[in-house]
This record gives sequence, structure tokens and C-alpha cells, in this order.
Amino acid sequence: MSKVLTIILPRVPSHFIIWSVRHSLIKREISSFYVLKTSFLYRNLSRRPLSTNVNKESRLPNNIEKSYYDPVNQRELIRIDNNGKIGVYAWENKINNKLYVGSGDPLYVRISDYYQPWYLESRNNLYIVRSLNKYSMNNFNLHILEYSNSENLIMCEQKWIDIINPEYNLNPIAGSSKGYKHSPESIEKNEYIINR
Repeated sequence: MSKVLTIILPRVPSHFIIWSVRHSLIKREISSFYVLKTSFLYRNLSRRPLSTNVNKESRLPNNIEKSYYDPVNQRELIRIDNNGKIGVYAWENKINNKLYVGSGDPLYVRISDYYQPWYLESRNNLYIVRSLNKYSMNNFNLHILEYSNSENLIMCEQKWIDIINPEYNLNPIAGSSKGYKHSPESIEKNEYIINR
């Protein structure tokens, strides 16, 4: 069952549209105000609300470096804390406690990808990206598990994958495509795809 919510706003531009659950908009002009009536359900169509039903059974140990429980609004703090550092991070779903472990060299540059709309659209084949799109970033915690150096980064990431067994990591082996050389056959296939 839906509830009806009446919103009285100052005059808004004609291109302003409120999309209701019933796909209807009733707009009445009363002097300098519009009265907007729309069906209201507790779920926003474009962005899900911050979950209040948080599962408190985190599998992460207490000795991690940092935790951000509101990464949407703590982005600047995340940048200040992690800019220029190298390390391992984890995304934790607040609803189902599923985890993803990744690493970044530099760390903030890697984490900032998750805030970019182009990344969330183009990398939808990644399980963590699909989950961020489905649940919204409001329903995730960001944890910095460990700071490291370039030489030990993959080893540290593998250690954390082994410790917490994250569900969002499709590959149980930490790795990076950094320094990977394509075979002549794969280069030829890529050129064919680009040029056709």
C-alpha cells in the first residue's frame, strides 16, 4: 500500500519533473506555489536510502587501518587519509555482509574509480560494481585493511583474501594486469575488433 505525500514548493522551472510510482504527476498552481501530489513509497526510484537494517556481524578483524561507514559523504576524508599511499581495501555490504578485497597503487586513485559514473557503467561485468549499482554506495562500508609498498602489495591482498574469503571477489587469487604483455594473437584480435 502506498501513501500520498503532498509537497508544496516554490515555483519550479517547467523542466522540473517528479516521477511518481504510478507514473503520474498532478500539478496545480496556487498563486506562486505548485502543489505536487505523488504516490510515495519508502524507496526512491533513483537511489536507495541508507539502510537502517545493518547486519552487525562483520568478519573483519579489529586491527585494520581505517574504516569509513559513510563513504559517500566521507569522500574528502578518504582522499586526505589515503592520497599517495599504497594499500589493500575492502568494500563491505551493510545489508548482507558480503565483502570485496582489492588493492591500489596509488590507493586513493583506485578507490576514486568507484565514485565515477563512467566506471560504474563500463565495469558492470564486475560483481562488486553490480552490487554497488544495485544497493548504492550508501549501503557499503569502506575499510582500509593494510598499507603496504608496491613490492608486497599483491602478497598483502592475497593474505586478506585468504583471511576473510570475500564473496564479491570472483577470482580467489590476487593479481594485477600491471606489466602483462599480450600475445601476438590477442593483439591481432583486438586490432580486428577495433577496426571492423
